[in-house]
Amino acid sequence: EEPFHTSDGASALDGTALESYTLRVEETGADVRAPSELGALHALTTLRSLLVFSANASSFSIRGAPWYIQDEPRFQYRGLLIDTARHYLPVRTIERIIDGMAMNKLNVLHWHIVDAQSFPLVLPVRPALAEKGAYHPLATYTPTMVQHIVAYAERRAVRVVPEIDMPGHTHAW
Repeated sequence: EEPFHTSDGASALDGTALESYTLRVEETGADVRAPSELGALHALTTLRSLLVFSANASSFSIRGAPWYIQDEPRFQYRGLLIDTARHYLPVRTIERIIDGMAMNKLNVLHWHIVDAQSFPLVLPVRPALAEKGAYHPLATYTPTMVQHIVAYAERRAVRVVPEIDMPGHTHAW
C-alpha cells in the first residue's frame, strides 16, 4: 500500500492529496491541523525546522514562540532532476538527495537514468546494455536497487519519475 493516503483515497504520490496545514506553536506545545497525512507531514517538517538544539542543556527549544503558520504549496509539482546517465550517483547519495527533498517539501524526483553517455540500468532481458554501456561494471543500478530507491522516496512522500531514453534518441548504442 502506498503511504500518505487520505480518507477519500487521494494520494500524495499522484498529486491529488491536499497538502495544506496549520501549525500553532506555544511555549507549552504544538497543534497541527491538516486535511491529509501529507499536510500533517509538511507541518511536522516545518516544526522540525523551528527546533534549535542546545548542546549545554542537551535539549531542543523553539525560539520566538508563539508561532502560527498556515501554509500550502503554491505549485503541485515541486521537483528536482538528477542525471545518472552522465554522472553516476551511488544509491546512498540518491537517498541523501531524497532526504533533502523531503526536508524542503519537494515532491518529485525526475531521474534521468540512461542516455547516450551511459546505460547504467541493468535490464534482466537485455543485460548487455548495462554490461557494455555503463561507465564501470560497478556503476549500475539493478532492478532491486531501483525498487529500493522508489520505495525509499515513497516513504518520504517523493514520487520518482524515471526517464529512460529509447535507442533512437541516443547516439552511443
